[in-house]
Amino acid sequence: MSRETHDPNRRQAPRHPFVVIEGVDGTGKSTVAELLANELRGIYFRTPSGPYATLRRFVDKGFDPAIRFRFYLEAVAHASSEIRALIDHRPVVCDRYLRSTLVYHRALGACVDLEPELEDALIMPDFEFVLTASSGVRNERLARRDDRDASDRHIEMNSTFLDRAQEGFLAGEIVALDTSRTAPRELVKMMLGQIRQPACANGRALP
Repeated sequence: MSRETHDPNRRQAPRHPFVVIEGVDGTGKSTVAELLANELRGIYFRTPSGPYATLRRFVDKGFDPAIRFRFYLEAVAHASSEIRALIDHRPVVCDRYLRSTLVYHRALGACVDLEPELEDALIMPDFEFVLTASSGVRNERLARRDDRDASDRHIEMNSTFLDRAQEGFLAGEIVALDTSRTAPRELVKMMLGQIRQPACANGRALP
């Protein structure tokens, strides 16, 4: 779904692009998103942001998946308001957004969906990419990470869960790029090839 609607009272689409990079842990999202933001001379934005980045460690420690989902959905709404202001000035490349919230919590077993009113209220990406990788490559990358105290470490080291979540990402209409054997800068070139063609701005449905 694109951020533009037919509601005449909604603000006009901003001048700068909003790009979202999705995918499970270990696919190289952060590396690619930062490189892409640099190429676009834009802003790298990571979710959850603001106070939610601090609070997540308490929520991740064992809350029911449905409650956890509400927290992350609220974090997306917070990020949406921040991004809406930022793209008036520069492109924004977001490391995870709404699709991650839906896919991860469904993979956790929560029966969750998005209210149409909230979907309409959120700013939606002009371009959205999901990065994938084989479980072997993901495990290798995750083993090299330094953030061993990450609040969701138990999730990111669960290969079976990540496989299930990756399938969830691929269930919707979205441009998927395999990072297993492709260098980050090559992936960025592929993305730029689409971003710099206005006709490719997407209206991808959420899974």
